[in-house]
Amino acid sequence: MIPIAGKARRKRDRSEYEPTTRWTACARPIAGYTPGGCRVNIGFLHQYSLNSSGSGVYTLQVVPRLLERGHRVCIVCRDFHPEKYPFVEEAVLHHGDRTQQLFRRADSARCTVHTLRGPIMAVAYPRSEDPNGLLYTDLTDQEISTYVDYHVERVEYIARRHRLQLLFANHVVLMPYVALQVKRRLGIPYVVAVHGSTIEYVVNPDERYRRYAVEGLRGAERVIVLNSEVRDRVLGLDPGLRARLVTVPVGVDTRLFHAAGVSAAAQSGNGGENGSGPGRRTIAYLGKLSLEKGIHCLIAALPLVSARVPDAHLLVIGGGVARESLEDMVAALGRGDLAGAAEFLARAPTASQRPGWLRPLTRFWEQVDRPAYLEQAASLPRRVEFTGFVPHPHLAEVLSRAEMLVIPSLVKEAFPLVSLEALACGVLPMGTYQGGLVPVLDHISETLKLPIDLIKVDSREEVFVRDLGLKVAGLLEYLTPEIRTQVASRCRELALQFDWKHVVARLEKLCVQATEAGKP
Repeated sequence: MIPIAGKARRKRDRSEYEPTTRWTACARPIAGYTPGGCRVNIGFLHQYSLNSSGSGVYTLQVVPRLLERGHRVCIVCRDFHPEKYPFVEEAVLHHGDRTQQLFRRADSARCTVHTLRGPIMAVAYPRSEDPNGLLYTDLTDQEISTYVDYHVERVEYIARRHRLQLLFANHVVLMPYVALQVKRRLGIPYVVAVHGSTIEYVVNPDERYRRYAVEGLRGAERVIVLNSEVRDRVLGLDPGLRARLVTVPVGVDTRLFHAAGVSAAAQSGNGGENGSGPGRRTIAYLGKLSLEKGIHCLIAALPLVSARVPDAHLLVIGGGVARESLEDMVAALGRGDLAGAAEFLARAPTASQRPGWLRPLTRFWEQVDRPAYLEQAASLPRRVEFTGFVPHPHLAEVLSRAEMLVIPSLVKEAFPLVSLEALACGVLPMGTYQGGLVPVLDHISETLKLPIDLIKVDSREEVFVRDLGLKVAGLLEYLTPEIRTQVASRCRELALQFDWKHVVARLEKLCVQATEAGKP
């Protein structure tokens, strides 16, 4: 279980490490670099691991492409397995103020990962890969200061060692504030990429972080927002930031995400194991398993779907803190135990802290025709499959078995990467019509010329689960084999507009401009 406020904290290992050797080759030009003729030493500040969230995927996609364009990059993060990433040529572990070189794959490393293990390990929301992480909102004022001071000292050390010319901070807290302090000490400019989640999970519920967010954003040369939704969130913190904002969307790797197996699925709705079989109509969910993502609502809506589409199945792709509770929920509904299903969800991590995430489901169960609902729910255990975590390189193969991807989030998403990954696989996304999903779903619906509102789920809690079931069923009925083939092709064409190569070209230009603007 995830420890929350008041629980015992992890005992820190204080073993000793030897300091690393100093990197001195960072000023040597890289052969073959031509874009603009300007190479920049960039430090990415990312306070989490690199494979557990949208901002982590963002970093993993942007950094290799900046390396290809001739830049050098350091990543400051909390990823304890940097050896997994082939573009990383050096890795350093920071344990307190001591460092240990984990590996070095090149004499003059173009990309170095610095993994920080400081006195405070904080997270915006519970993460399965960091079960002992403290929530930012649970930190004391002293712990916030300790967290900031440690990161400022470490980032300053890293900036000096690698002669960094620009810092690139993810999220609105606390890395932009850290970058601001380093800028004041060393004169290094920085840009910020706002992903939206820390505004929702940290700044809005905890007023203490507003000062850190606003000061950090004001000191940036540019503040990158993903779309108009994120822009509005930032301006809600400080309207004076308008001149610094620039919109650059997220991207998708269209080489990695492709329409594998779409033709077979388009013709028959079939595939193979893990979510597709003879006659199956497969719905996919891709993301972390936690209540704010609304996956419990999607599972609860499936009996409404199967009542109209008897071969409907749900493929749940991903892992997370609520998986055990969700599996217990499915088993309880299969037994006809509605009260038991509700009890299992009430025990899920964060349920007691954020009861609002259960209200849409509670209201649905209060209104539903129970005998008819439970009759359909009896088949849930064989209709719902949990794949667990699927590595990024294998997602396309699994995702392509579905006809649609559902994003049933209860919080206002910024710009879900999974929507583009689905499009690239020829899979039609649908989801909650709120937040950053509004422009995404509008654009998809208009471009693909879909029936009005078919992929847009009403976000009002009193109708959310019912509308979710009705829209999923309606979309399955609409996607005949012929239409499915046409939609898959159009989805792929739309995804190509968001290929990472286009996104990174814009980010590179911003980084070079910010570096030049920050020079004395």
